[in-house]
Amino acid sequence: LQCGQPEGNADGCMCTGEDQCKSGYCVPSAAFGGAGACMFPIIQVAEVEFWRGSQKITTSKVPDDNHDMVRVMNGADVSKVWGVWELEFYSDTNCIDLIPGGSPIAS
Repeated sequence: LQCGQPEGNADGCMCTGEDQCKSGYCVPSAAFGGAGACMFPIIQVAEVEFWRGSQKITTSKVPDDNHDMVRVMNGADVSKVWGVWELEFYSDTNCIDLIPGGSPIAS
């Protein structure tokens, strides 16, 4: 790794601002005692399926109030493990009204 440069540092280098990173991202890192680390975010596409009575709803428009399960799965084949750290559902498109409750049925 080439670290300690005023700009263009590789992923994994300590940083205090995004302008120091080749990726353009400086994220907080416990490895550096709360200081940042250059790290390009990994983004994966996921699919959300809505289910009713143990049957997948196959329409593209899901009624707002008539499903009883939701399944989240990876949207593409991956060669390694992937996971979900946090998942919240809202009753509005502005993500203000959080829907409480729910129980995971698999992990």
